[in-house]
Amino acid sequence: GAALAAEVLPWTGGAVTTAATGLPINSLAVVVRSLATTSLPLATILPQGQAGCALLVAPDLLELLVPSNGAGSASLSLPNVPALAGSVYEQWLSLQLGANLEIVDLSASNALALTVGVF
Repeated sequence: GAALAAEVLPWTGGAVTTAATGLPINSLAVVVRSLATTSLPLATILPQGQAGCALLVAPDLLELLVPSNGAGSASLSLPNVPALAGSVYEQWLSLQLGANLEIVDLSASNALALTVGVF
């Protein structure tokens, strides 16, 4: 499955950058971000959801990306607001596409729990 890691840690007034590897070739990635967690089996989202895989981050902020050679990165700017200090969660969902661009598989990366710091 896909492995998600933080490349630049989150600070107010800065940006958080994450990268995923091990994504399927011919796929789209949905970056899921939130201040809350959840636990929802992927098969309840789409029938193509892999057994044993779950959405672990509440789907509050979504970003669609096109990975390149099974990898991708995402960045999110954070305003300089001290009230944002605390945890933010991120997970990537991978929609593998078939020859006719139909979804043939839905899988998930690990989830990150990132602590937003204040300067």
